[in-house]
Amino acid sequence: MPYKKHFEELIRKLYFNKASLREVRSLFRELNSRKDLDDGIIPDSLEEKLLTDDLDYNNNLENVWSKVESDIDKDTDPKSGLQLSIVLRVAAAIALLVIAGYTAVTVYQSFSWTEYRTYYGEIKTIELNDGSVVVLNGNSVLKVQKYLTVDKPRVVYLSGEANFQVAKAGTKDARFLVHTRDLDVEVLGTRFNVNCRESETSVYLEEGSVKINQNDFVQKDIFMSPGEKIDYSLLDKKLELSEVESEVNEISWKEGLFEFEELSLDQILKQITEPYNYSYEIENESLGNRTFTVRIPTNDLEFALSVLEKLTNTSIVDQNGMITVRERDSLAE
Repeated sequence: MPYKKHFEELIRKLYFNKASLREVRSLFRELNSRKDLDDGIIPDSLEEKLLTDDLDYNNNLENVWSKVESDIDKDTDPKSGLQLSIVLRVAAAIALLVIAGYTAVTVYQSFSWTEYRTYYGEIKTIELNDGSVVVLNGNSVLKVQKYLTVDKPRVVYLSGEANFQVAKAGTKDARFLVHTRDLDVEVLGTRFNVNCRESETSVYLEEGSVKINQNDFVQKDIFMSPGEKIDYSLLDKKLELSEVESEVNEISWKEGLFEFEELSLDQILKQITEPYNYSYEIENESLGNRTFTVRIPTNDLEFALSVLEKLTNTSIVDQNGMITVRERDSLAE
């Protein structure tokens, strides 16, 4: 569509309250004059994602125009110009998106959020706009507000594992909040590790302090101290706080090398297979509880498994992403 760039620019102006009163008025006059918008339907998914609950436009674009145009007059300050609220700006953006023929959610997210992904076994270091540094482990997704600043609240969403070094807040309101499926991690300090995969979520605090909020029916805030770890089981609905004996077991991965100190084979396999989205099975429970000390690379799963096989005197077989560990003695029987 020839007006694509023009519409995108207007959307940004509206969203960040930089559109002039003249631009908004002419925009809605143009929208009302378009003959190809007789139906004017706004999909339910857009309304759910982009509008607040107190607005009801009945999915009709005509109602959006009427509502926004009336509020333009109410919210106009002759001294400061147009003062559209965030809700009105988003409503105007929806109207633009319908005209432009976009999927509204996609465009909205494209200029409001940045998404970072890592492939299986990949480790990526990301420097955010506020100066914070995130190391994203393999098979992970991080969604970040595009315009992070140390002067305003900062929000990110994580699926997978990431290590955070958060830039110091410029104001008391500039908290840094990490949303995961099960837990919200509010930063009160600087360095911490979050792992949210499958049915478990864990948070390890390296430095400073963080506040953990459990995202279920029972709201529970837990304040952590350096060296402590939170483990949450989605299956058991249990949240446990413990003190970690060896920091390298929790964060060595970010340097591209797994370094395990007296860690159980079950936990070792869990850490090295998750970035590849592999599953594993240890046929002997006592073997899974045995502890080992080992250093193995993060970017070569095949080599890592061969090292473990020799160290543990086992047979480790990979069949299409399912790793099976058997004791050699049981193979001879």
